Amino acid sequence: MAIVFDAPAAEAAGVNRAVLEELIRALERSPSALRGLILARGGQVVCRAFWEPYRPDDPIWVYSLSKSFCSTAVGFALQEGLLQLDEALLSFFPEYDSLVTDEHCRAIRLRDLLTMRTGHETDTTGSIIRAPNWAEAFFKLPVKFKPGTHFVYNSGATYMLSAVVQRRAGLTVLEYLKSRLFEPLAFGPVFWDSSPQGVNTGGWGFMVTLEDIVKLGLLYLNRGTWQGRQILSESWVADASFPHADNAITPGASADWTRGYGYQFWRSRYGFRGDGAFGQYCLILPEFDAVLALSSETENMQEPLDIIWKYLPPACGAVKGTAEAEEQGTRLFNIAENPWGVDQVCLDFLPDRLVLSFKTGSALQKLQAGRFGWLESETTLPFEGYSFIPRCAMAGKAVKVSATFFRQDRGDLELRIVYLTSPHRETLSLKFEGDSLLLRCPANAAARALGKPDFEIRGLLA
Repeated sequence: MAIVFDAPAAEAAGVNRAVLEELIRALERSPSALRGLILARGGQVVCRAFWEPYRPDDPIWVYSLSKSFCSTAVGFALQEGLLQLDEALLSFFPEYDSLVTDEHCRAIRLRDLLTMRTGHETDTTGSIIRAPNWAEAFFKLPVKFKPGTHFVYNSGATYMLSAVVQRRAGLTVLEYLKSRLFEPLAFGPVFWDSSPQGVNTGGWGFMVTLEDIVKLGLLYLNRGTWQGRQILSESWVADASFPHADNAITPGASADWTRGYGYQFWRSRYGFRGDGAFGQYCLILPEFDAVLALSSETENMQEPLDIIWKYLPPACGAVKGTAEAEEQGTRLFNIAENPWGVDQVCLDFLPDRLVLSFKTGSALQKLQAGRFGWLESETTLPFEGYSFIPRCAMAGKAVKVSATFFRQDRGDLELRIVYLTSPHRETLSLKFEGDSLLLRCPANAAARALGKPDFEIRGLLA
């Protein structure tokens, strides 16, 4: 594996490298076979990771992530006045009008294709690709439900969107996107499979580099702007990412496949995404001002997302409410009576670090933790009274440590501390509720061997 981490860009974007590396290690421990991962935040790529023998400049066959690119072509056609969302699909194919006797089929609009609510009971793909003429086969299929009322994931619907764009623009979707998306965003090589009729498959069959998947994500994250220029209309981005369709009814669907469906984009626990079978993801995360692209091979599409949702928010310093405002200056807490004799705890937030101080009578012990990754320093923690580990003679008065901190979902803090002169480490959690503080440090292996309890203190803002 090769990881390229842009430290200045990460620091400027507020990304904690240590937690991001934990995310990558967790993905490596999972059953997924990994190809590549790229994270962008604050408009800049901060991390690239590729696993041998894959190369960053190789286009990837992205399965259904193709749909989000096809949808983008529809967005361009709408803003150029070539299409309207409420146009009937059949109006683009008058040669098949006499074949269609199903009123539900006649009622299918472009909007229904985009939101996977064509009214079909099952995906049409298997049926149409076995036919000589795919569009003709689509119109011959029964439509059980009224269009616009029932969600079924349907790659055949996306093929029909590709065919519609080609009919109005006179270009395949691949050709149409060349001057509108691929060239302005400086894409590398791209390819798209086609039907026997010469229509790009739309819902699958697209090949693009992981780097360029990130560019699509950034275009949507920035509401259609690229390098200060409005490439794609802001209204399209808002509509495409809105959960128009209720997909919670899908039998057996995993958590991130039940949060709503937009115009060929899924809603997620955070933000929205395009994705493709076996682990191809473009995660667009306005909450974190971030885009994450991942290419992998997995049979469980939810598993990589669960890992990402666990580690990415704290890696990005994700906070809610007033937590950002709290992460400035100094906060002093008076501590309630406790077995360790701690009177006060002070949190001093600096641009690149947190200084955590404990006052016990006349003694003051300090610990420094990096905001963007591990920060090495010396500390008099652990001090007499609640020593978490056996003191090593080589450590002398101060102990060498490396520490980092990050925010949790609710704005709470977590500190990771590694003792550089011993095998041991600590995890401190600081939970805030209004003006109160709960600081906990579970006993590590050495402390448990010595019969020491978990360290826990409570306090109020001074």
